[in-house]
Amino acid sequence: DEFFKDVGSFFGALTGLAPSVIRMGMRAEAKVYNPASVGATAEPGIFNITYRGHVIGSAATQRASVAPASHSVVWADVKVDRVPTVAGMLMLQDITNNNTQLPVEVDGSLLAIAGPFRVHCKVHCDLVTDVSALPVAKFTHKKCTYAYMV
Repeated sequence: DEFFKDVGSFFGALTGLAPSVIRMGMRAEAKVYNPASVGATAEPGIFNITYRGHVIGSAATQRASVAPASHSVVWADVKVDRVPTVAGMLMLQDITNNNTQLPVEVDGSLLAIAGPFRVHCKVHCDLVTDVSALPVAKFTHKKCTYAYMV
């Protein structure tokens, strides 16, 4: 049984379909601000979740309408389903050595449309999550940078 598991891992690594040692889904929310005097639409976006250089999952936001000079809450279905064995072992070490705290990074983008303007919005977040609170995402540290291109 162990032999077949190792063979599956080997061929999975060759084909890019390596099995994940962790599979988890959750919902996250974020506020989208619209400073413009016209309504805007935030198009669907994709955000990658990374742990120590390994992309371990992704989150997809849905389209959202945002009123003028207002904000709206967008939801993302988060899937952590690409955790290779090595990253899983490192994650377990971090969790046990840091009182259930796990650092991850999130990078992604979406297109916002406000009147005639199309704005490409990018975000990078350094997060520390308290895994003892899962499946609720409880961040004990959050630092995000944003970039906008018209």
